[in-house]
Formats: sequence, structure tokens, C-alpha cells
Amino acid sequence: MKSPHELVISGPKHAKQLEEEKGLNETVYRIYSLNFPGVSKTSLNVLSPKIKQLENLTALMLYDNKLTLIPKEIGCLKKLKTLDLSNNKIDNLPEELSQLTDLQSHNIIKNNISHLPKDLSKCNKLIVVKISHNKFQEFPVSLCNPALSQHLTEIHATDNEILNLPIWPILCSSIYQLISLLNLSPRLPIGQIRRLSLLRSAATPRWWWCESRLLTSNRWRRGRAAWGGTWWWG
Repeated sequence: MKSPHELVISGPKHAKQLEEEKGLNETVYRIYSLNFPGVSKTSLNVLSPKIKQLENLTALMLYDNKLTLIPKEIGCLKKLKTLDLSNNKIDNLPEELSQLTDLQSHNIIKNNISHLPKDLSKCNKLIVVKISHNKFQEFPVSLCNPALSQHLTEIHATDNEILNLPIWPILCSSIYQLISLLNLSPRLPIGQIRRLSLLRSAATPRWWWCESRLLTSNRWRRGRAAWGGTWWWG
């Protein structure tokens, strides 16, 4: 019998089983051919360090659970391209996450996270990063590294308390769908909001500029400028 490449565990029935076994069954960590494990809508609150044994994983879907931390051994999953940890109770991400150099999609929506790994720019194949509904007070500096400029096209960071925005010297020409700037804190200094207009470039589609009017609901008004607009509080 061939070893499975995909494993899906989801729903109330599995939730009860995971609670009784206090995590995934040990046999799961011995399915070395596994590429795609999906564990969702369960009571899973612990991910064993033995996850490092699953070196062939290309996707790890652990959304809608009760995870509170991610073991540093996740950095051993060198083939991982998609990581979904959304809707858990995670406070911190291990720095070893930066070792996932093939990672393309990173989703941590709806957790309690306030910082990303400082060397996340080593994951220079990232295309989509979703950090909405967390506790960020500053826009992650690691996402502004020029090393990410070649592939990164989407950043979602709505519903945080972001008070500080950096200036993108290079990323502005490569991020086409910058949803990250919606629902910023109303306390954000207006001087920094004006810098957002610099994000428009020749490579940025016109529809993005229209969508950016959604900034902080209706309290931002579009102003007039030489090439497309600025913002003021009103």
C-alpha cells in the first residue's frame, strides 16, 4: 500500500479525538511521503516538534484550531510553499520560520501576533502575506526588505492597530494589490498617510488606486495632487 500524500482532518468528530489524544496521533509524523496535511476546525492546541520529520511537506494547513505556539522545528520544512495558521491563538512565531526559503503564501489571520520574524525577508519567494486581525502596532519592517520585491504582490494587514508606516523604496513598484493599508488606526499621524500616495507607480494598476480610497472607512478623503491624489483627515 502506498503512503498517502494528502491527509485531511476536520470537524467535531476529529476534534474530540484530538482532544483525547492531546494532539495529532504519532503515526501522522511517520508518514514521510506526506505533502499536504490539513487540520482544521478541531481542538488541536499543540503541534509536536516531530513535525520536522515530514520533510516533504509543500503545504501545511492548520487553520481554525486552538494552537497557541508553533515549534521552532517548523524551520526544517524546506519544501514548504504554503503555510496557513489562521484563526488560532498564536502569540509568537518562531524565528526559524525565516528558514522556509521556498515559502510563497503565509497566512496568520486572526491570532494574537504582534511581530513577524525579523529575518522573514530570507523567504524571498513570498507572494502573499496575510496578517490581518492581529495585534500589530507597527507595519512589519521585515516585509519592506528589498529582497522581497521580486515576488511579493499582496499584503493583507487589516484590523490591526498599526501606528507607524515605513516608506517603501523598492516594494512600491512590485506590490500590485496592497490591501494592507485598510482599517489603519485613526491615531496614525497624517504626515505618514500622505506617504502612501508614493506607493503609486507606473507598474501599479489603476484599479488598485481606486480601491485604496477605502482607507480607514469614510474618514479619509481623496485630495488633489499632480499624479493621482493625497489624503487628509476629515
